[in-house]
Amino acid sequence: TAWLHEPYADAPAGCAAPHGNAYLSTDAITAHLMACTEAGITAGFHVIGDAAVTAVVEALGVVVDQLGSVAVARCGHRLEHLEMVTDEQAAALGRWGVIASMQPAFDALWGGPHGMYAQRVGPTRASGMNNFALLASQGVPLAFGSDAPVTDLDPWSAVRAATAHRSAGSAVST
Repeated sequence: TAWLHEPYADAPAGCAAPHGNAYLSTDAITAHLMACTEAGITAGFHVIGDAAVTAVVEALGVVVDQLGSVAVARCGHRLEHLEMVTDEQAAALGRWGVIASMQPAFDALWGGPHGMYAQRVGPTRASGMNNFALLASQGVPLAFGSDAPVTDLDPWSAVRAATAHRSAGSAVST
């Protein structure tokens, strides 16, 4: 879920998994998405790291190639967190109707140049995390939540956090 392409910035020397862990293979993700799409039901995946996002987007691409984007969009597949997404991935997710279920309070608590994200993945990668504006601009439906009890169950704080992102250009407007 928090699986990264590049190692964590704070991974200790000799760490057995400096990139985090992949819990499902792309083949397993593809099989699950295929089965859910064929059944007309929503699949959901917990994706925080960029490698996890890549695995799910690649799997979605296979399903789109085989069953079509209309079939995929009809299911409203959901990606929980979706914190590290590229421009190309956002565009594909928007075309396919995939929902981004995100937690704006995460950026409020852990974003910014000196926050936990910057400490864990480095400031460059951290500055692109939770890019609500990018996803919205590509037509990705956004669903905001708290991930309680990780953060407080406070919808108005989530709305304020989404409109006051700690990285320039990543907020949504009201």
